[in-house]
Amino acid sequence: MGRLIRVGDVERIAASGGDSLAVAPGEILSPLARDRARDLGIELRARPVDGGPAARTEELVRQALGEVLARVGDGDLEEVIRQVVAEVGARRSDRWAPPGAASDVGPILAGRVALVTGASSGIGAAVAVALAAAGARVAVGTFAGDPHPADAVAERIRRDGGECVVVQADVTSTEQVDAACERAAASWGRLDIAVANAGVLRRDPIGSLSDQRWRDLLDVDLGGVMRTARAASARMAAGGALVCVSSIAGGVFGWAEHAHYAAAKAGMLGLTRSLAVELGPRAIRVNAVLPGLIETPQSLDEGASVGAAGLRAAAGAVPLRRIGAAAEVADAIRFLVSDQASYITGQSLVVDGGISIALPL
Repeated sequence: MGRLIRVGDVERIAASGGDSLAVAPGEILSPLARDRARDLGIELRARPVDGGPAARTEELVRQALGEVLARVGDGDLEEVIRQVVAEVGARRSDRWAPPGAASDVGPILAGRVALVTGASSGIGAAVAVALAAAGARVAVGTFAGDPHPADAVAERIRRDGGECVVVQADVTSTEQVDAACERAAASWGRLDIAVANAGVLRRDPIGSLSDQRWRDLLDVDLGGVMRTARAASARMAAGGALVCVSSIAGGVFGWAEHAHYAAAKAGMLGLTRSLAVELGPRAIRVNAVLPGLIETPQSLDEGASVGAAGLRAAAGAVPLRRIGAAAEVADAIRFLVSDQASYITGQSLVVDGGISIALPL
């Protein structure tokens, strides 16, 4: 349970002549592994895929008690299963999901319209897919220089039965952000949700950090959040929700050679709280999410971030002993923009597997 399936796992299946990968309950398929499976023609399957929570719990019980079958007999085992299923199935939520996707919680965002900036890859893409799967119509924000095609995200949303449009949203441009929000609102007659996710990551030791490099990064990572919140909130009615994607780097920890990035992510928390106070009387909620070590194209960039080797090395410091997936951050964001979080505003939700509360001993 909880194992993260990586690119190497997919490539080993292909090398052995396999053509499918069954993702067991509790396992998480990283976005890059999912993409690699598609490239290699590996079919992804979830187990189990049928039945409700009680039926799925029964499958787990049967697996766990397989050895007991030979000892106590069929009749006794069936009775044990019925009792455990009744107790566990009645109180557990349905946490099963398709491979590499955020958990399926049903259409809790039906009728809502959302804008997600930086939605071409990584966390932003996972959020766009998760919101659409929950019933929202999504404006997938991208920008001209993004190396990841937003059309691929839009294609997945539509393939799964969702509605979306791709919008240009260079968050350093007030005009583009305003136009993206207007396009979302005009497409479906409203704008209910905005997720300010767009950001860049650069490595710059303080001794060589120029004023221009400082300004450039803060203009995206902090200024872009302000522009998104300003444009989106102007078009929101009561019940709107904003989420700012910060980071444990800056939001919790310092990060050597990343002072500008950490400053922007820390500043985002003050911005979140202030906007929550200002927009609260209009019944618009504002919260922040602080992802930890998450496998994304950005975190795998060794020049700017920790890289694949760094992520593997850091996994041992995480209490859950693994790196997170973008879909897990998307789960948290989907919750915060839903009515399930209707009395939560101005808060900072850390999604980091517990690393920020672990004593480094």
